[in-house]
Amino acid sequence: MVDYWKKNIPEDKLAGWYLPLEIDDRAWRDVKAFDILRKYLKEESQKIHMASEKPIYISSFFTGNMSPNDYSKMISSLQQTSGLRIWVQDGAGTGKLNSSERALYLTPLTKCNSPNASGFIFEIFEQTQHDRTFSAESLPPQLLAKRLKLRAPCQLDSVFFELRYLFENSFKAKN
Repeated sequence: MVDYWKKNIPEDKLAGWYLPLEIDDRAWRDVKAFDILRKYLKEESQKIHMASEKPIYISSFFTGNMSPNDYSKMISSLQQTSGLRIWVQDGAGTGKLNSSERALYLTPLTKCNSPNASGFIFEIFEQTQHDRTFSAESLPPQLLAKRLKLRAPCQLDSVFFELRYLFENSFKAKN
């Protein structure tokens, strides 16, 4: 995969690589599953780094299935063993946890002297259905403008996740 992109895009135009796998706080609680994940990410990272020196990113999210301390340890362990840069979704868009609960997860990840995450993904959407098929709406303009001013602490990466790929009524059955 890396070779394809390197042939078609000049190396100086690439900022980095993104692995489209989200690390959550539910699937990886099992020690055996986590070891498989850690091994897989380390191997994938090594393969990509053999072909490119650019940084490699992956994202993670939490929904209260691990303690904040265990989640922070998981992120730290994965980042250290794989060499990946892990962006953590802030959870504001999904609304699974309130702002105080989210802060319990986010704060330990961003200790400026030794952060466990490489940055935050600020969710700029609002999930409208829970425990069913994912459905969400874009934020109203005023709230969107406010969220776009957010920055991760300690000069970590700030990334924004919106739903540009979802179109209103695109998933509704036609009569």
